[in-house]
Amino acid sequence: MSESAPAAAETSHVRTALLAGLIVVLGCGVYAPAFHGGWLWDDNVDITENVLLRDVSGLFKIWFQPTLFDYYPLKSTVQWFQWQLWSDRPTGYHITNVVLHLCSALLFWRVLARLGLRRLAWVGGLWFAVHPLAVASVAWIAELKNALSLPPLLLALLAWLDFEERAARRDYLRALGWFLVALLCKTAVVMLPVTLLLLAWWRRGRLGFADLRATAPFFALSLCFGLLTVWFQFTRSQAGETLTVVAGLGERLALAGTTLAFYAGKVLWPAPLMPIYERWPLSPLAFWHFLPWLGLATAAFCAWFARGNFTARTILLGLGWFVAHLLPSGGLVTISFMRFSWVMDHLAYVSLLGGIGLGVAGLEWLSRRFNRGPVFATGVALGLAGILALLAFRQASTYRSPLAFWDHAVRANPAAAVAHTNLGLARANAGDLPDALAAYTRALELQPDYFEPRMNLGNVLRQQGRLDAALPHLEAAARLKPKVATGHYNFALALIDAGRFEAALPPLDRVLALQPDHADALDARGEVYRRLGRAEEARRDFLAALQLRPDFAAAHHHLGILLVAAGHADAALPHLEAAVRHDPAYAEAHSNLATVLAGRQREPEAIAHLERAVTLRPDFADARLNLGILLMRAGRPADAVRHLETLRQRGPTSLRLLYNLALAHAAAGDFPAANLRYAEARTLDPTLPARTFAP
Repeated sequence: MSESAPAAAETSHVRTALLAGLIVVLGCGVYAPAFHGGWLWDDNVDITENVLLRDVSGLFKIWFQPTLFDYYPLKSTVQWFQWQLWSDRPTGYHITNVVLHLCSALLFWRVLARLGLRRLAWVGGLWFAVHPLAVASVAWIAELKNALSLPPLLLALLAWLDFEERAARRDYLRALGWFLVALLCKTAVVMLPVTLLLLAWWRRGRLGFADLRATAPFFALSLCFGLLTVWFQFTRSQAGETLTVVAGLGERLALAGTTLAFYAGKVLWPAPLMPIYERWPLSPLAFWHFLPWLGLATAAFCAWFARGNFTARTILLGLGWFVAHLLPSGGLVTISFMRFSWVMDHLAYVSLLGGIGLGVAGLEWLSRRFNRGPVFATGVALGLAGILALLAFRQASTYRSPLAFWDHAVRANPAAAVAHTNLGLARANAGDLPDALAAYTRALELQPDYFEPRMNLGNVLRQQGRLDAALPHLEAAARLKPKVATGHYNFALALIDAGRFEAALPPLDRVLALQPDHADALDARGEVYRRLGRAEEARRDFLAALQLRPDFAAAHHHLGILLVAAGHADAALPHLEAAVRHDPAYAEAHSNLATVLAGRQREPEAIAHLERAVTLRPDFADARLNLGILLMRAGRPADAVRHLETLRQRGPTSLRLLYNLALAHAAAGDFPAANLRYAEARTLDPTLPARTFAP
């Protein structure tokens, strides 16, 4: 006996390790297609355009001066560290989400084992790891908040189970602490106190005052964070909008009930899944809208009536977890995503555990009922896991790139204007402007008052140089959302491109009234002031932009140009050098820096910067002309001829070009070519004196 116990323990450990390995390997395989996927939807707001991630001061602002649409400071702190590790490379962010998801799967296994599902608890972890409904929370980078909030939520639940068994104060404080951590990641976990009461009732068949007192601090935390989330929704996410998509109480109840039924169906059979689901009608109200509530009430009544039976209480526990964690986003409260869909897959991430837990409990019950039950149950578990994994792999494959994702979204729901809009953005980012225009046009056909495609359409037309066509769209976009700075900013940029500098000032002033820390708008307004000859106002705006973003290459460049024009080349030099240091691909900055360096007799450095400028922009005529002149002065006439002849062939020619080209040919010893170019120069300016180049 003394030898068999360690052997059994060793066998158990090996089995646990093998099952954990199965969960990890299968989970990684499911999400492999998304590992190198790009940025989607609001990933830019969260990561690539989030200035709070750029320096140490951002950590303080994340916690005490939040600027995003929600207050999830721990999630943003993790993103800050991620940015320091892998900057704008998406793979690291994807791997983080997958690792967190697999940690949750293993913790869920532990929770189910603690709840008495000893034999098949591992199945819950496996099913959760590969369930397709979880893909949106794991493969979408911005949903780090979902993947990050679940491990501490499950740790809080495990600590609570310890507290229930041992009544130790440290376990209680551990549960409360982990719950606070989860709330700081995402407040969708606010319903944990409700499930803690359900758990107490499930165990003892009753609730007492001690249960209410023990959960009171959890409810207090939920209330505080819930109110904070609602405030952020109405002051940030929905700022400048009036969402009336769900009107009366009857419609809200109908929406909540049908939403619960929708998610229940997707838990049972997660196909087809799509980024944007079509909104089902709520008006006029019909009997079928309330059937889900009737079904839920019937199931709850039956389970309550049989509450003396442990199995009945288990059903209520699973249903309670599923329903409770869906209610905050189920339709009773208006949320910004309801502009385009009632439901989204990632909103069911936490609730999914309740559905899977019920499935595992049912499978374990069957395995105990029959002689060959364990073998049958294991076969069912693995077979279903295989089906789920295949569906999840296919779903994760749509996250391999923004184009693949939004193309899938459009094919799945052709009536979704937001899907066409984002497909247009993906095509524009890929350089396919004609197809981007087609996608934006289709979005506006579906929803003419839709801000994003109206603005994006204008931006694409502006990129194509079709300013007359772009300006009406951008002006209309600014009118559609007068409290959104982006619309006014893009309208102002188009006006600047059109040379309407005075007209660009009011929209830029509006941007800065809405968002005083908009560094790009400060730089743009400074450039407008510079073009209008208002040098002091321009200098003020450039300096303000650089105070906000010390690494802002364009602001350094524009301030440098302003200082050069004012005769302060020495003061301009550090700013022009900073511009090319912070943006080595900034051709105009290289060219202007070269001009200042040449004026300081630093010609080798000037030549290097001009060579860099024409490499970056082969059609940069001024830089190529100045490069040819400097090369000629530096005793490199053959190189000068090469650049100047390239410029002449591309046209149009100028007197300065032809004159310096004649000198370069002469310096290179090609006198016939020198005389020919000089003759061409005299056709442009007959006042030039007659001259013949000869040895």
